[in-house]
Amino acid sequence: MIFLEVKKTKCLGRVEDLTLTEARKETARFLQAINDVEPGIEHAEKTLNELIHRWRRDVKPNLKPSAQESYEWGLKRIIPRFGPMPVSEIEKADVQAFLTGASRELAPESVYDLKNRLSGLLSTAEDWGWLQRGVHPVRGNLTLPRREPTRIKRIIKPEQFQNLVMALEEPYSTIVMLAGLSGMRKG
Repeated sequence: MIFLEVKKTKCLGRVEDLTLTEARKETARFLQAINDVEPGIEHAEKTLNELIHRWRRDVKPNLKPSAQESYEWGLKRIIPRFGPMPVSEIEKADVQAFLTGASRELAPESVYDLKNRLSGLLSTAEDWGWLQRGVHPVRGNLTLPRREPTRIKRIIKPEQFQNLVMALEEPYSTIVMLAGLSGMRKG
């Protein structure tokens, strides 16, 4: 999109006939029609690739490393589909089709994470004025795969835990005891 600068002048009246306040009011009235454009219109052609570039520069460094990795994982999948699209043209149907396609090759939790990464990017676009408030295409109802446990959780009994700790040599027995008794996750 190319914008040409057009300079125009308008005579508001004779200096003898207008006060400074009246001249300012007349200027505001004249410019209102020019300046009253739909919010975000100046960003209408900006693509998701441009948003991601600025997001990586301005937002990503403030996130925890694990969140940064999660976003990069999602961006590998989001960029091929939405990268060249103008942010304002991404619609709910596009997002639904994308997530449905992703659900064919990813686990349900991964599809939810992908949705959240795209939602985070588009929320940033909304905050920056690239999208109008209320038109965020990831908000609202999207049909996503059901979240079902992929593995059966195995929980050992206290006597099994005690036997495991006793069977291990140091320092492994201490590490397992610390992990088990403090409720640490494997991550």
